[in-house]
Amino acid sequence: MPTASQNPFPLLLSLCMIVKNEAQNLPRCLSSVQPYVDEMIIVDTGSTDESVAIAQQFGAQVSHFTWCNDFAAARNAGLSLATGEWILVLDADEELVVENLDLRQCLQASTAVREYSLLLVNQHQGANNQTPPPLMRLFRNLPGVQYVGCFHEHAAYAQPTPGFDRSELLVGVKIFHYGYAPELKVQKMRDRNIPLLESMRQRGELGLMRLTCLADMYEVTGNLEQSQACFQEAFDLLLPHLLQGVCPTETGYLRFLLYKIAWQTLEAENYETAQLLLKNGLVWFPNYPPLVYLAGLLLCYLGFYRGAIPYFQACLEIGDRYDQAEPFDKAYLTSHPAFSLGRCWMELRQWQEARAAFQLALKFDPDYVPAQERLAEIAEH
Repeated sequence: MPTASQNPFPLLLSLCMIVKNEAQNLPRCLSSVQPYVDEMIIVDTGSTDESVAIAQQFGAQVSHFTWCNDFAAARNAGLSLATGEWILVLDADEELVVENLDLRQCLQASTAVREYSLLLVNQHQGANNQTPPPLMRLFRNLPGVQYVGCFHEHAAYAQPTPGFDRSELLVGVKIFHYGYAPELKVQKMRDRNIPLLESMRQRGELGLMRLTCLADMYEVTGNLEQSQACFQEAFDLLLPHLLQGVCPTETGYLRFLLYKIAWQTLEAENYETAQLLLKNGLVWFPNYPPLVYLAGLLLCYLGFYRGAIPYFQACLEIGDRYDQAEPFDKAYLTSHPAFSLGRCWMELRQWQEARAAFQLALKFDPDYVPAQERLAEIAEH
């Protein structure tokens, strides 16, 4: 391991970003990192607003990159210019928040750590119902480090990194994610992300994760026919694994895919396929609340109300032990299972337990109209 005197890097921490038309977000982002970084490297992919001028006002080194439908290529253009021992990667709609930690001293004192994950905290509308996943955004500028993947790119090391073998969550440092207005988000999907992913799909380059992502984007943008086609394609790739009971090696978005298709099969009353999806899903991801909830719902649809109750109770009991690998609506930990639990008790004609469950659902969400309606029904018994 190099000693301090042998350190080949003149700087400690480099910020690397790619931007396009981010004049509204850049000041907040760059202001948040300015106290901690030694250099800011901005790769502009074709801005027509004041993004470049704003970056330069903050002292950033701006380079221009011709967009080629490849996020990794744009990221790597920035990495090639970084001279810091550590690299911090942010998006323009994010803000670095350092709490009760001397970030620079922490990095200087790090020895065997190669990379740090940072907790993402969503700040945009509706974010309180989403569980945030940690992101690997702070890593050593070691030989061979490059971003890979045209979409959902990630940093990887092309060669061994002797002396650096640890990945840790950096407690005390967070990324606040503000996101975009819904109309701008949909526009970015339509103009940039969907064409990129669709071109990869036509070349047969989409695995389960990106195919699921494309299906979700088509749904968000209102193209339900293409969305369903992509979900079906993803299911076809997944089916051999389901039949063999072997979890795919590509697990990104797999929980969401299992949940999404299981929900569709339940709505279509295809209970056999739903059972296959949920049986495997709960073996692979036993603490993913949407799957636990749907397993209970399946038993309800089949008329096994007592069998469903433990699944809904499990959702309520998971609490902070839930699997954060992929975001989901926190209502699957609160109002959804509480309401469904009440429905089970109603079917079993155990009115006191049903009343308590519906009251719990309303404690989580006072405006939960179905729970209000069921309580009114119970009042008659």
